Amino acid sequence: MSSCSNDPSNPSPEEGYSKLIIKAETKSANEPTEEIIFTGDDILWFNRTTKEIRFKDNYYQQNSISLYANIKFYLDDKYLFSTLTRVSDVNSQIFNSPVFYYSIIENKFFINDGYPDIAVLGSLTEIQKIRDENMQAIANEWDKFIGYMKKVNKYKE
Repeated sequence: MSSCSNDPSNPSPEEGYSKLIIKAETKSANEPTEEIIFTGDDILWFNRTTKEIRFKDNYYQQNSISLYANIKFYLDDKYLFSTLTRVSDVNSQIFNSPVFYYSIIENKFFINDGYPDIAVLGSLTEIQKIRDENMQAIANEWDKFIGYMKKVNKYKE
């Protein structure tokens, strides 16, 4: 096994970093299965303000992730959190848990606290409260994800 300690997107364990792995969970007739869909190497950056996650090739990533697949984030083999599903502009459902959102028009991915954007929904206070509670439930793991992105210089404010 070799290590690329000079590659900040794939730091070695000796440097105190972990490998970011993102898997899609699909449900088959028998039981759920997980498949690696990308790693930290595929990510250019994450913007905490806009929640955009930019890949080296957004178009390829969009095609590699099936709609409605649960997206799970890991550091090495340690589970961090999952997004309820991958959604896009064509979804008509409301999700109040984290979602992996793809904007077809902009060719951009986001990790949002729900879908659709809170501004297009009624009773904003109650819905935002639910979304905030769901994000709070994964706050420690979310902080580990943010910490990883900072350590590998793929973080933007």
